[in-house]
Amino acid sequence: MIKAFLLIIHEVAEALIISLCCRTLGDLVRKLGEKILPEIIPILEKGLESPRADEREGVCVGLSEIMAATSREMILAFVDILVPTLRYGKYILFVS
Repeated sequence: MIKAFLLIIHEVAEALIISLCCRTLGDLVRKLGEKILPEIIPILEKGLESPRADEREGVCVGLSEIMAATSREMILAFVDILVPTLRYGKYILFVS
């Protein structure tokens, strides 16, 4: 019983940390946009290739936050790096 309770607490804490990190990533993109996107996207692309499903899921949530925080103009400016990464992320979610 205690082990199950501890496991639930661990899962909830992990989900909260992922959520907080992704919201922070969205805030960074909203504020620094064009300066930070070229650096963040390659890091997230590598994360999509992680053998751990929870890491890949976290990267996809991060990409979602980035898209929500990115203006239309910024998306058009970085379409060459954003679209392939988003397509790959979508593929990874459905395959794993």
